[in-house]
Amino acid sequence: MEQKLEISEVYLDEALAQSSKTLVGKIMKRFETLDDKETIKIQTKELVYELFRDLKAQLKAFNSGVKFTTPTTTK
Repeated sequence: MEQKLEISEVYLDEALAQSSKTLVGKIMKRFETLDDKETIKIQTKELVYELFRDLKAQLKAFNSGVKFTTPTTTK
């Protein structure tokens, strides 16, 4: 069953910004420690896939169990 995810634009922007910073840092580390271009290419590709799997899990976890309700007032 497909589940609808609802997150705020602010949270999405923050999650994407942090994920992109993390990814750039990890990729730059590979460039600093590896000399073989083919290895760098393979490592970079894997890091991108890994980060997006993590981001997807993070977004799903944010929505899991979170229910926003509007308080009702009684008269």
